[in-house]
Amino acid sequence: MTALAIIAGLQVALVAYLVWDRRRRDDQLLQTIDRLCRRIQAPQLAAVELHNEGARDEEYAPPAVEPDDDEAFWMSRDKLAEFAMRQELSDGGD
Repeated sequence: MTALAIIAGLQVALVAYLVWDRRRRDDQLLQTIDRLCRRIQAPQLAAVELHNEGARDEEYAPPAVEPDDDEAFWMSRDKLAEFAMRQELSDGGD
């Protein structure tokens, strides 16, 4: 009788482990599907998120410009134009 109880207990533990492992895998699969759906629906936003995740350090790179934010886009173009003008003026003086 004791051997049957031990075997039954091991079976219950095995089933509990398999159920836990299956739920963990399902959660990972759902997260992967969610990321893929976001990339399909709005690839430019997925690229911005990916860039901003890698750009934790300001020395690495500034945060990417939000593609739907016109004001930030035009401000960055103005900054780029000012930088190009400063480069031309410093190179032209030599």
